[in-house]
Formats: sequence, structure tokens, C-alpha cells
Amino acid sequence: DVYKRQVAREKSSRKVAQRIIKECLDVAKAAGIVIEPVQGHRIDKLFDYRGPLKKAVSFALIPVAMKKHGKLLSSMLQDIRQGKKCEIDFINGTVCAYGEKYGLPTPFNRRTVEIVHEIEEGAPIDFGNIRRFEDLF
Repeated sequence: DVYKRQVAREKSSRKVAQRIIKECLDVAKAAGIVIEPVQGHRIDKLFDYRGPLKKAVSFALIPVAMKKHGKLLSSMLQDIRQGKKCEIDFINGTVCAYGEKYGLPTPFNRRTVEIVHEIEEGAPIDFGNIRRFEDLF
């Protein structure tokens, strides 16, 4: 899908993707949730970071991770294109709920949920939505 390729190419969207992933990992760690390997890869080890070097490595890995799945259409996007509600509340919304429970902020996941709900209600699917995260950095 064109958006996945654009997310991997554009620095602004990669930064957002990195922060969404980091919030997920931080919340899982706080909740004692073990992240299982994805296709043999330890996502929690590859994308978690504390310092600038690991952050740079995780940032560089995003296009590599997305390339393998570039031709797949996510079930959420399929649902939205078919005029159906998607599972955003059960994925990113759950991250937000656990973040609240464990006292961790999840602004990137929360904004993602907001944007997807707007798209479900008819707002355009537009790469320009990435700018709606700028105030969170």
C-alpha cells in the first residue's frame, strides 16, 4: 500500500511510528506483558530504547520491518475502506487504557485512536494527518 511505503520513507511518519511502538513497549513492560517474537524477531528488543544510540537503531529498523509487509493491506484499512468500524479501540485503545492504569502517558496512541475514529466517520484517509502529531514531540 502506498501509505506504508510513505510511512517508511518519510522522517516525520517514522518518528510517529517509533513513538507509537515505544509507548506500546513501555506499557507492556509496566503491565508485565511479555511480547512474543514476530516472525522470529524480538520486537521488544529491536524497537525498545533508552538512549540515543538504541533510538537511532530502532528508527533505522522501521523501514526494514515495514518493507517485508509493504504489499499487505491491514485489516483496519480494509474495514475502513469497506465502511466498517475497525479494531482501533481493541489495539491502540487498549494500549491507552493500560497506560492510564499504570500511569504511563500514551499521547501518540491516543491521537492515533482519535484520527482513526474521525476517518471511520468519513474524514479523508490522507497522509497529511501525520502533521496532527507534531504538537506531541
